[in-house]
Amino acid sequence: MYRLAIVDDEAYILRQLNTLFPWERLGFRVVGAFSSGEECLRYAREHPVDALLTDIRLGATSGLELIAAMRRVNPSIETVLISAYSEFEYAREALGLGVAEYLLKPIRFDDIDRCFHRLREKMDARADMEAEFAALQRAKLYSDILYGVVAAPEEAESALSGGR
Repeated sequence: MYRLAIVDDEAYILRQLNTLFPWERLGFRVVGAFSSGEECLRYAREHPVDALLTDIRLGATSGLELIAAMRRVNPSIETVLISAYSEFEYAREALGLGVAEYLLKPIRFDDIDRCFHRLREKMDARADMEAEFAALQRAKLYSDILYGVVAAPEEAESALSGGR
């Protein structure tokens, strides 16, 4: 289950997004519904967040600023931006930040469903690739141990534990 944070400064929209959409059906669990970017960022510094759904206008900070800050906390976070504005400049900046999707308000149930279905597929594919890469690294390490490339048991133990 991927961990999703939702941010919107409009209480009604935040409540609707948080409670009325069947997130778990798409493989997401809402770990926080926040009314400000600052609250979300504070949470994300202490807890893992895999995906972010945020409004573009959030009062003190913009959704674009929040996305940039969240990327510093977790560079692989997937982001979806919602906006009442279809201005090209917002969309261009969102693309520059690597936003997965840009949804226009009013948001329809079907739009969210399709968007997060695509996002889940993308995240699953990335997780599968990361798992395959880790398996290949382990196999190479075992081969190195077998053929004496890694001679000291401490080296092998360190490499297997990720260098900790």
